[in-house]
Amino acid sequence: MGEKKNSKLKTLIRIISLTMLFGVSIGPKVVFSQEQQYVQVPALIHISSNVSDGRYAPEQIIDIAVKAGFKVVVFTEREVMRWEYGIWPLRRILKKVIKNNSLETYGIKNYLKKINDLQAINPNVLLVPGIESTPFYYWSGSVFKHDFTLHNAHKHLLVLGLNTVKDIKKMPIVANPHTLIKAFKLSDLLKLWPGLFLALGLILVLINSQKTFRNSLEKQESAQRKIFGIIISVISILFLINNFPFRESLFDQYHGDAGVLPYQNMIDYINQKNGLVFWAHPESENVSQTEHVKISTKEHTQDFYATKDYTGFNVFYDGYNNIGRPEKLWDRVLLEYVQGKRSKPVWAIGGLAFDFSGDLKQAVKDLRNIVLLDSFSNQSFMQALNSGKVYVVRGLRSENFVLDDFSVYDPVSGQSRIMGQSLKPSSAQVMVKIKGEFKVDAADNLLSIHLIKNGEIIKTFKTSGSFEIEYPDDLNDFNNKAFYRIEIRSHGLHVIANPIFLK
Repeated sequence: MGEKKNSKLKTLIRIISLTMLFGVSIGPKVVFSQEQQYVQVPALIHISSNVSDGRYAPEQIIDIAVKAGFKVVVFTEREVMRWEYGIWPLRRILKKVIKNNSLETYGIKNYLKKINDLQAINPNVLLVPGIESTPFYYWSGSVFKHDFTLHNAHKHLLVLGLNTVKDIKKMPIVANPHTLIKAFKLSDLLKLWPGLFLALGLILVLINSQKTFRNSLEKQESAQRKIFGIIISVISILFLINNFPFRESLFDQYHGDAGVLPYQNMIDYINQKNGLVFWAHPESENVSQTEHVKISTKEHTQDFYATKDYTGFNVFYDGYNNIGRPEKLWDRVLLEYVQGKRSKPVWAIGGLAFDFSGDLKQAVKDLRNIVLLDSFSNQSFMQALNSGKVYVVRGLRSENFVLDDFSVYDPVSGQSRIMGQSLKPSSAQVMVKIKGEFKVDAADNLLSIHLIKNGEIIKTFKTSGSFEIEYPDDLNDFNNKAFYRIEIRSHGLHVIANPIFLK
């Protein structure tokens, strides 16, 4: 009995210390799962400021977010907003360039310093510098045929965790072709062909500069050969510059759609740098028309499925209907993970995708990420995102709902695991626990809770207001891997929780 009291006392002390550390009021609503003390912290993810293509200054964003109750703000500024079209055969020299505000124009170093300085004067909120990246775009059609089109300019990845100028500058994107150079091979020597013509041109210039002439006709012919040599030399130099660095690129904007290669290449790079990478809005379609150029980005749910080893995706906005909805692509990907066909799970987050349009004060009321932290630090936040300790709440009543517990309990071993974690069951039955409530009573508090196992809805609970559910689930073979996740719906509320795995 004494040991139990000491255990409860230690748990209480830990909860109080965590609560005081996070600067929020003491109460059970801030702690997720009494067995494992994580403080629930509201995070605003995927917003750009006037550092790049956003409307609001970073200071304004922080002020609005804090007043709305957020404890974390993740900025996702555009890294390069530069679109180039070069004219063959001198595409790197004869080109049209359109450039908009981005980290390239603002300065990566200035951006990182800006966030760091703002963090120093805002100690009660975590500020995370991130990037919204366009790894690839390509051109098709012709201005003369009225079908000139810029493709995939709005197919984006969110990148977090790159905190040095060097790592950000080396992100492999088509706007910075030097990051896409392949290793040298013998066939690359062919790109040095302008050097032969340059040598010929210089020979003609030098010979005809030192020659003596017997008559004016010879002098005129020599001058013509010298001019020809100069022309050859100038053209050769232009082609040498155009062909530099005399190696092939992994992809470019002139040879059609490169498929998932640019995105998988970026994902691999971010993983090498120990960063996090998310598909930004995989179901979004963006089509518009300027005077001479059509801009087209189709929905790209299949790219979500075809790529691997990324951290997650924005289930809201533009990632739910074909991916995040029960029994859709997200469940398919998670099932492949538990079957050993993928090396990493995929987590859902909520991305506000706010830049220039709309009222930010209204926008932040509709979407929040509730991240489970064991300390109030950027490191803990990044670890929580990387390990799926987050649930997403959307809707006008999202601020008033709390998910107190979603866990899987093994009654034999006494072990319990929450979302993002794995449990090794000791028997052929586990207990799924779901607990939550609206912080503010309302007339319409009816809730529908889907319990999803291995991509199928195995149980739907109908409840209201405050609820606490314990659902025993029999395992066909408790040595097999599986996953559970939940989705909660109510009037003005939509909750997506990340999965719990059985080993």
